[in-house]
Amino acid sequence: MDQKTKELAVVKFNKIKGSSGNSLFVSEKGGDLADSMKALEANGLRVLASQEALSLLIKDETLKNALKGKWFYLAGAGTDKDGLFAVNEEGGTVDRKADVEHTVRVWSGKQPSLNVLSDCNARIVERRFDLGASGGPSGVAPVVLGVPKEKILQRGTENDKTPLAVVQAELRDHEKVLKEKKEKKTSLNEEAGALDKEIAEREKRVAKLKEVEELLRKE
Repeated sequence: MDQKTKELAVVKFNKIKGSSGNSLFVSEKGGDLADSMKALEANGLRVLASQEALSLLIKDETLKNALKGKWFYLAGAGTDKDGLFAVNEEGGTVDRKADVEHTVRVWSGKQPSLNVLSDCNARIVERRFDLGASGGPSGVAPVVLGVPKEKILQRGTENDKTPLAVVQAELRDHEKVLKEKKEKKTSLNEEAGALDKEIAEREKRVAKLKEVEELLRKE
């Protein structure tokens, strides 16, 4: 074991236990991608995938609060997506609007990393997450984050990466939006019906008043 590996093996990781029963291990000693992965490996930890991390953080306030203002590497090959997206329950990114806590800005690239924005920055830019894929953690406090290699997060996305789970997740999301749109359309139709009735009544009243006006003019 060379000196560098020995140093990485003794990097201190603090355990953060979340309200969901899941725990994350975080080291304040940030580094480049290679050193971050070596530090995790040397301490029996693994890096999280982007979908896994997002799914966990939108559900676990304790872990999210602990990571606000932090930026860390993720596993995966990156993404071709670019823009603002909603985060669904499975941690997937969907092209629709959402509240601040479920909104992520995605940049296309090959190496994913996640920035959990501070409350101040989140309010300004109206999103909680930045999912970068073209560079490493910088500009904010970089950390190394992982979970034990054998650990499968509760309600996480280890089992959500199958094609069936991905399709089911997108299907649920579209069904939810479709239901909202139909309810909105029904509400608008009801409002339109009431408005048509009011217009018809007012047109009758205007016609009657014009008749009275004409009679009064002749007197």
